[in-house]
Amino acid sequence: MADQQRSSRRGLDYEPNETPSRMASVDDFLDSVDDALLLAPVSQHARGAQPHVVRTLRDFNRMPPPARDREVKREMETAQVEREEKLQGMMMQEQLDLFGEMARRIQGMARMVSGKREANEARERFERVVEEAKAALRIQRAIRGALGRRFVRMFHELETRNLVLGASATHIQRIVRGMFGREIARIKRERAAIALMQRWYRGCRGRHVASMERARLEHLRLRAESACKIQAAWRMKVTREEFQLLRVHMVAALEIERVYRGHLGRRRTHRRRDWENAEPGPERLKLGLRLIEESKVAFERQQEEIDALHRSQEKAENRVSHIHAELRESEKELAVLERELQEIDQIERDLHELTHEREVLQLKITGAAGIASTGEPPRMGSGKPPDVLALLPEGHPSMDDDALLAPSQDVDDEPGTSTAERRLQADAHALEVAIHRKRAERERKRQELEAEFAAVFQEVSRKKHALERLEVSIADMDATRVRKDREFSRLQRNLMELLQEQKYELDTLREKGIELETATATSAAAATATALRAKEHEKRAATMFNQTEELMKFQFMSMSLSYFSSLNMLQQLREMNADTTTAAVASSADAAAAAAAAATAANVPSIKHMKLGAEDVAMGTLKKKQAELAAARLAEQEAKRSKAEPFPPEMRLWSVSDVARWLDTLSLGQYKDAFREASVDGDFLLELREEDLVQVLGMEHKLHVRKVILGRDKLRPLSETDHVKKALVLREEHAERERDGVAMPATDVVFSQCRNGRVKRLGESLNLGFPVDKEDEKGNTLLMCAAQNLNLKMCEMLINRNCDVNHRNSSGNTALHFAMAYDSEGTLAEYLIQQGADDTIENAVGCTCYDGLGQ
Repeated sequence: MADQQRSSRRGLDYEPNETPSRMASVDDFLDSVDDALLLAPVSQHARGAQPHVVRTLRDFNRMPPPARDREVKREMETAQVEREEKLQGMMMQEQLDLFGEMARRIQGMARMVSGKREANEARERFERVVEEAKAALRIQRAIRGALGRRFVRMFHELETRNLVLGASATHIQRIVRGMFGREIARIKRERAAIALMQRWYRGCRGRHVASMERARLEHLRLRAESACKIQAAWRMKVTREEFQLLRVHMVAALEIERVYRGHLGRRRTHRRRDWENAEPGPERLKLGLRLIEESKVAFERQQEEIDALHRSQEKAENRVSHIHAELRESEKELAVLERELQEIDQIERDLHELTHEREVLQLKITGAAGIASTGEPPRMGSGKPPDVLALLPEGHPSMDDDALLAPSQDVDDEPGTSTAERRLQADAHALEVAIHRKRAERERKRQELEAEFAAVFQEVSRKKHALERLEVSIADMDATRVRKDREFSRLQRNLMELLQEQKYELDTLREKGIELETATATSAAAATATALRAKEHEKRAATMFNQTEELMKFQFMSMSLSYFSSLNMLQQLREMNADTTTAAVASSADAAAAAAAAATAANVPSIKHMKLGAEDVAMGTLKKKQAELAAARLAEQEAKRSKAEPFPPEMRLWSVSDVARWLDTLSLGQYKDAFREASVDGDFLLELREEDLVQVLGMEHKLHVRKVILGRDKLRPLSETDHVKKALVLREEHAERERDGVAMPATDVVFSQCRNGRVKRLGESLNLGFPVDKEDEKGNTLLMCAAQNLNLKMCEMLINRNCDVNHRNSSGNTALHFAMAYDSEGTLAEYLIQQGADDTIENAVGCTCYDGLGQ
């Protein structure tokens, strides 16, 4: 029946209600259920079938199981009959409602039945647990009783045995054990008290030491803070004093420079005013001689200073060379020390080997250090074991027999020791002695090397410091020498200007003397005498000029010698002019006859050859200018012709005339006829040998041959290998630029770098291919921007990159215009003039660099 109820419960589409788990018992749960609610549906359906006594759930549960089953079956049959009767008279919707109602009732009944069953099972389980607990208690009670009885029996037996054997021993033992236990407890208490006292004392001492350490650290911190404050205050004071001193020195230097510049300007203006106010003639000559004497003194002083600088620089360079030689010697010493360090490493290795052998002997390891794997040393021909010392290298310190004497005697005195053991002990002692000697030798060499290294490093550092000081001194000397060279060049230029002025004055006086000579000659005899004196003067002047030209030709004249030679030449010219003028004035012949005789006898063309007269000088200058203009015109025509007829792109395509023009570009036009005669074209030129050029074409000068070969090699077309290499190089450069992201900067960026003084950035931009003569929107180049900012270093870099010094912007100004306008000291302008800047160029308003910008 229970199985049928369980199967019927599985077929229902519901989940049974949970059984209350916290009820005290099944009876309490049944008492808490409302019987009327549970049995109301059953009573209602069974009321129409037959009279049924309403029972409570408790009465129903108390019925025997067969009766209960019959009651349930009867009620189910009655309900089935009633359901079928009702279904026959109902509609579809009513049937569905009825079916739903009946399903809910069936589910309620099923839940009730399952709840009853679970309650019964819980009650039975509870009762079973109670019974098992009671049975376990009875079993435990019986076992404990048996164990207790056995223990009591054993105890009684032990007591009986003790009484029989003697209770005194047990009592004594108990007393002794108690005494020992109390003693141990007392000792433990004492130790605990001692440990506590020690802990307290250590804590006290630790707190005291910690407080003292904190006080010391606080004192050190306060001292450090005080020292920092004092140092900061002192540094502030020193820095303020240095700043004030530097400011005072700077203001004083600026004031001194201003006063000195004013003094120089006033002196220059005063000299110029004196020169302009002086009357042409003897007065201006006298003033010029005085200025020349002053320039001479300044010239000599500058020369002496430059010589002193040269001597100092030579001494410094000699000192640098000496220091370099000493450094090389120090390097050699370091190499020797390195070799000695390697020897120490070898000693370390020997020491390691000896230590290993000693450990092997001490541990009595077999199969090592020459000992066989059998545990016994191998026998030699004499049957004796080998000496361990034989394994050491020759000359080893342990080979000394004196070191083995004492331990061998001690070992022999020991009874019961074999010969092999004594020998091993002696070997171990020898190894120990060798190890000690090696260690002593290693330490000694290490100390010596450390001392030598310290001395050598100290010497090297001292030499490096001296070398740095000398380098700074040499740099200062170079800067001073450059400044002195500029001053020297300025003095030289001023001196040459004075000499030109004096020459002009002398030429004027000479012209007047010649006119007076030809106009006042009165007789043929006087004219002849005057002409003879003029011829004598002509010879003297020609000799003087020849000597000067020879000296200047071979460049044997120093600056001072050139200066004094020019002074002597001017003095002789003045004396000759005075003699000629005096002789001409003293004569009283007829004017016409005297002029004719003087013109005939004085040989005026020879005077023109001397180039002493003003007209003669003008004619010579005019001829020179005409020759220069003709040469320039010829070069211009040649350039235009070359531009109109360019060379073919490949040398193999050159004709004979192209080869001749190419020789003109090499300044070897004297060989054009020989090349034309040999019909040397471009293809044949590539195949010419050095012997052909010398023996056939007549090039005797070896440098001319070398020049032709070098020029031909430069124009020779590239071979296949060269083309491949060029392509590889170009591709690598292109890839490197792409990889680095480097591209040519814009024009505005480069000019901004120039205006802001970024010399390094500007150099990098020029290295990337930026044109050095690139113009901005106003026609200014990079050199002009650098000159506007008075950046001498940048101007030097641009000029070294072959920029156009005389480039003109849209206003016609050059870099020299801006340098003269903005540089009050004239350093930049002087540098530009030395580098070839033309000071005669005029801008759009007709102003030269000396007139300003004209704006």
